[in-house]
Amino acid sequence: MTIWCRASDTAIWSDGRATPVMSCAPVHCLMSAGTLWRATLASLILLVCGPLLAQQNEGDALLLVAKPALRDPNFARTVVLVNRRSDDSALGIIINRPTRRTMSSLFPEHAPSKKVVDPLYFGGPSGRSAVFGLIRLKQSPGEGALTLLPNLFLALHVDLVDKLIEQYPADARFYVGYAGWGPGQLRDEIERGGWYVLEADPDLIFRKDPQTLWEELIRQAQRTTAMLDCCNPTQQ
Repeated sequence: MTIWCRASDTAIWSDGRATPVMSCAPVHCLMSAGTLWRATLASLILLVCGPLLAQQNEGDALLLVAKPALRDPNFARTVVLVNRRSDDSALGIIINRPTRRTMSSLFPEHAPSKKVVDPLYFGGPSGRSAVFGLIRLKQSPGEGALTLLPNLFLALHVDLVDKLIEQYPADARFYVGYAGWGPGQLRDEIERGGWYVLEADPDLIFRKDPQTLWEELIRQAQRTTAMLDCCNPTQQ
């Protein structure tokens, strides 16, 4: 992984567990600055997301399902929606780690945030000072959107995240942080047996009960692997 962690740093965005994460300014620190958070968040998202929009292979996202043997505390028992880049690096967001925080608690002075239905999700250990939005629409919501699948977009720009909060509070899902891999790193992790790779299904991504998603996809992946092994002449 591109992110190296110190055991002394613990995630405030995990679902009740003390999870080691990269040490950086957490999003909740922006709350104390009042309306200054918007300018600060804009700068942070531009800094984090500028490189992410470059060299993207849009529209072919996949799901990574952490194998039971994967012990990295940032990714154990996770399901990651991942988009590969043309330089063989990758960007992803963890989709099965809802937090106990809401957008309204994160930004209490921002009235539209009170209408957001879903809780905030922990998207990954990198860029934890930024909020990203995921939305299903018939067309791109605007500049700063990354196309993950047909009709599925990840909002990376602060203005676009604002738009999703204001116009689609019941439909969009919001994430703190993301997961990133340098060129070839994810491929190596998959080849070493760290991940199952499945087709991405928007219905799974937006399901209301993500807590059991990992177990269900593990069973699905293991059944598929067993069937392929049975049909592979080299395994006979």
